[in-house]
Amino acid sequence: MPDFRVSDTASEHPKLRAAGLAAFGLWAAAGSWCMNPAHLTDGWVPLYYVQSWSSGKKLAKKLVEVGLWSEETRDSTPGFRYHDWTDIQRSRSSIEDEKRKARDRMARVRSGSVRANKERTFDRTGPEGSANVHDSLTLTLTHTPSGDLGGEVTNAPRGFERPPAQCPRHRGNPNAPACGACADARRSAESWDDREVQRAEEIGREIDQARTDPRMRCSHGADGGLYIHPVSGKSATCAHCRRAQEAS
Repeated sequence: MPDFRVSDTASEHPKLRAAGLAAFGLWAAAGSWCMNPAHLTDGWVPLYYVQSWSSGKKLAKKLVEVGLWSEETRDSTPGFRYHDWTDIQRSRSSIEDEKRKARDRMARVRSGSVRANKERTFDRTGPEGSANVHDSLTLTLTHTPSGDLGGEVTNAPRGFERPPAQCPRHRGNPNAPACGACADARRSAESWDDREVQRAEEIGREIDQARTDPRMRCSHGADGGLYIHPVSGKSATCAHCRRAQEAS
């Protein structure tokens, strides 16, 4: 998701100090507006947004005076531009590229061409084209002699259902007209996709690391004793080995 980044030293920046706390607030609020997925203006703030805040025009003038903003007209609309925006913030093109790559990753996960790890700890068993990544994963657990959880657990861990990509009025209509509510729904669905892909990749990395970490293995049990928790999906040694380690 796009975010407006504020440095941990911003409160001590001489220009922000000179602008004052109220102008600092406008600077932060306008920055979040610029990074809203509906806008992504690369640091340009329209005058009408500034004037939507009490004393906004006066505070904007202060930001211009201290060098944080400069006046700029875009498409006949007066406004202001942040100084050196791309030195700290992500550009619109980079954000859109990240979203495109996330959608491509999600498409590969859904098609089964990408798995959580090379050992096939996760296998696709869910319905074809399932919108929920976790609905299409089977988690295989190794047996542990201590009586801990073992065997196979299907559809674990589960995530929340993917939100619809269209508003209730146009849901299921492939030829729906342009609609602001549908645009918001689509962005929410894409954000959900991004989070699900990141979670699947995170679980895969954790399990791959566990398979090469001697602390995660023991001498008994299938697969070298690697134990995967059925809810968190994270790896751990079996209870027998943990007790042995605690006693040593």
